Amino acid sequence: MWPFFLERTILTRKRIRGSIAGVCEIVQNTESWCSLHPLVTKIEQDPANPRRYKITDRLHGPMHLWEYDNSFHAVFEPKNDEHDRGVNVSVQLAQSFLFPKLENKLRVMDTEEPGVVEVLETVELRAFCILIPYITSNLTKSHNASMDKLAEKIEGILWLCRYMICSHSMPQKRSQLIHLHNGRLHADMPEALTLVLALFLTLGFIVFFRVASRDPYGLYHLTLNREPGEDPNFTPKTEWLNQGYWKVSPTPFTALALKLVEAAKLKGGDRVLDSDVGHGTGESLIMFLTDPAVPRPSRLTGVTSLTSHYKRSKERVSRVRALNDEAAKVRVDLYHGDAICRSTTPPTHPLHVLNAAKFDVIFALDCAYHFNTRKEFLAQAHRKLTPEGRIVLGDLCFGTDGPPAQKTTLFRTAEIIGLMPKENVVPTREYIQILEELGYTDIVLEDITADVFPGLVNFLCAKGFLWRMYANIIGWYRRIAHIRFVIVTGRKPLI
Repeated sequence: MWPFFLERTILTRKRIRGSIAGVCEIVQNTESWCSLHPLVTKIEQDPANPRRYKITDRLHGPMHLWEYDNSFHAVFEPKNDEHDRGVNVSVQLAQSFLFPKLENKLRVMDTEEPGVVEVLETVELRAFCILIPYITSNLTKSHNASMDKLAEKIEGILWLCRYMICSHSMPQKRSQLIHLHNGRLHADMPEALTLVLALFLTLGFIVFFRVASRDPYGLYHLTLNREPGEDPNFTPKTEWLNQGYWKVSPTPFTALALKLVEAAKLKGGDRVLDSDVGHGTGESLIMFLTDPAVPRPSRLTGVTSLTSHYKRSKERVSRVRALNDEAAKVRVDLYHGDAICRSTTPPTHPLHVLNAAKFDVIFALDCAYHFNTRKEFLAQAHRKLTPEGRIVLGDLCFGTDGPPAQKTTLFRTAEIIGLMPKENVVPTREYIQILEELGYTDIVLEDITADVFPGLVNFLCAKGFLWRMYANIIGWYRRIAHIRFVIVTGRKPLI
């Protein structure tokens, strides 16, 4: 069933001063053993089967951003033979479709040291691949804590005897090992675990939306535009799809778009190309047509590769132009296709060399990092700008030196799921260098990260479980990968 469902075995060893009988008196008593588990909050015995229990855990989400209760049934079977004694536990989970197997075998054995026994716990599991890092992290930490409490109870003192499977030279570390089918992976590296969990949560979140819709973005952003108390059955007043400029409240999404308009130095009568998912379902197009703070262009061209966005934008813009005389004077052309002109693209594409259209301003709001590649888009945009024409982008790049080399796994995954091609993972200085090589002048890169990501994370955390998870991912990328949100402008020289 690999790679969708993976199997893991987690081993935990502990040496305890005591006897086999004394340890088994606790571990073979279900209520006593479960009471040592730090996550267990409730234990209920099945009246029909005294070996079957309903157990409730209190679990933390990633980074302890939320808590939730999880209940499951477990059957405890005491085991006694010539060499060791202990208990077998078979768990039945409500989430069996994602986590079909969880079995626990605990054994207590004599050691070569008089008065010291060894407790070995083997946990075997099978789960959906995205959940594996989260599950193994929780199990490893909680079962080590249970072993520590067992030692304290048996020995009667706060003395922890740590025994490493992999290395006896590291007594300060807990004994733990996660076995892979083709090798071994140590699970006592919090930063590595955080990276892996971020990677899989990113994958899971993007896959969730791609399964829910043929478009990778769809119309989910409508829920984010609804104001508190607004009827969910009605269309929200705005339909922005950007990360927001949170220095301006309560309209951060509009504020980010207006900040780009200001950076572009838009003039009345300019011919404007609004590229790809930057216009989403048409909110930025409507801004160019109606916002009193925006000089009215003479021609407005929109490009998006998303079918749902193209159809909705077309309907919304048509309604606005029918009701607004000023908007009706602006020529509007919407193109459904990739933002980049390919070899098979028809000449109707705004950036096609056979298309006679030229633009005074090319506007790309929170989208160019998706393009495959951004450099090719910038090159094609340069060819279609009029002399003295300007490009403005609200975009993602990375710190001065780019993302740390050891974090590249995150970006390989981002490329696989279509979030960001690896060619677009560049530091700020390389971004500027690319623009210079393509012939742009008067280049300005303004880093507004501090006014984007913190406000966005707080906003998403208030929107429910899935959005809180996504906010968690954004926080990881910002901290681990040094990701930056920037406003970039450049000009095509007169000659």
